[in-house]
Amino acid sequence: LCNDARQAESKTGSVLHGSATERALFSFALEVGIDAEQVRTTFPLLADRPFNSESKYRLTEFVSDGAFRLVMIGAPRNVFSACQFTKKDLAFVKFQEATLTNQGLRLIAVAQKIVRSKREELSEKDLFGFRFLGLAVLQDPLRPDVADQILSARNAGIRTVIVTGDHPHTAQTIAKEAGMHVSSEQVILGSELDNWSDDELARRISRVRIFARVEPRHKIRIVRAWQERGEVVAMTGDGVNDAPALKAADIGI
Repeated sequence: LCNDARQAESKTGSVLHGSATERALFSFALEVGIDAEQVRTTFPLLADRPFNSESKYRLTEFVSDGAFRLVMIGAPRNVFSACQFTKKDLAFVKFQEATLTNQGLRLIAVAQKIVRSKREELSEKDLFGFRFLGLAVLQDPLRPDVADQILSARNAGIRTVIVTGDHPHTAQTIAKEAGMHVSSEQVILGSELDNWSDDELARRISRVRIFARVEPRHKIRIVRAWQERGEVVAMTGDGVNDAPALKAADIGI
């Protein structure tokens, strides 16, 4: 229900349209026998608070058997905070999160809430009392030649730094697969970055190999901090939220 992927027919067969993450989730639903279009007909969409890189969740509302169903998906910590848990259950799901992210896997948490009155507009005020449903686990494997490319870049005098919205454990595992051996002291969260002044960031940035759980505003600060040190910065990114940092970099890829 919290998914915009669509299935269409082409000359070569069925084709899925949508983001890579949503296509993966949609494909799984089809594999286990869910009729997506029937589900969408049964539960008409009433309201949608789209996912963005700052809130890291999506919230939707549907008609559901005479009541209204709110469905939430997003980063586990954001979804967990909206759910009702016993201490034991919360400890268990956090253990699962840590175990899976340490394997370099991406996680999407899912929760729902049934309410009696329709929301005219979905907001952060609705983020309480949800029932946790589970974790969707995705693997985004590196291409086989990535480690060799990063080694070639290092031999050419190019330093590779990971800037990602992913969990720090996921980022560290992927870095290791790419041949980058990063210690926990070389990983900084976006929330920690908020506590650093621009001068402090410029002073400490050379010791950081991974910036995790970052938002678009952090990316621009990172690019400019390297430039303040006199470095030429090449920034890669494939999302609309990357555009400001790509433009700020000396080379946007």
